[in-house]
Amino acid sequence: MNIFFELLSAEFVLRCIPNGGKAVFLRATLISLMLYMLAIGLKSSASEGAVLAFSYKQLLKEIADTVPWLGAIFGGAYAALYTWFSSQWAYLSDLYNHQMSIALTVNDHQFDEETYTRWQAAYIEDAVSMHLETKMGISNVVYELLQDDGVRTALENDVHFGKEKVKKLTKRIEKVIGVEK
Repeated sequence: MNIFFELLSAEFVLRCIPNGGKAVFLRATLISLMLYMLAIGLKSSASEGAVLAFSYKQLLKEIADTVPWLGAIFGGAYAALYTWFSSQWAYLSDLYNHQMSIALTVNDHQFDEETYTRWQAAYIEDAVSMHLETKMGISNVVYELLQDDGVRTALENDVHFGKEKVKKLTKRIEKVIGVEK
């Protein structure tokens, strides 16, 4: 069932390109085409006297009659996906800004280094779960955080992340930002 929703939402695209304008456009296009073809199939099969046999001529007629549907479906899919991306970007930016603000304004005796380190590791986890870790701007932050031994250890010891995932993430980020080892 999970593969069905990944296919229908075109989330597989996010394995190839980071979440952003290009990914939103490509996903909206794929979703629109899938839903549009489904809608045409349902309309055609539900019409009076329908015969369940493929007809190229009938398909072209259905497309000519319903092409505005494609625009409406695309508009809805694009708006939904872009709103989702935008809110994820805003959340991650806000989280980073809060972390920097705390680091700059809290006195040393009020500062819990271990909690702050886990909070920074959580930033990386959130970036990865939102498919934003390789997005320009965020990838540099993730790379810098991964250079901190405490953050790296927190991620490696995390049940949902682990050493292997940290290793793969580090390689991906280094490739994106052009770090040579």
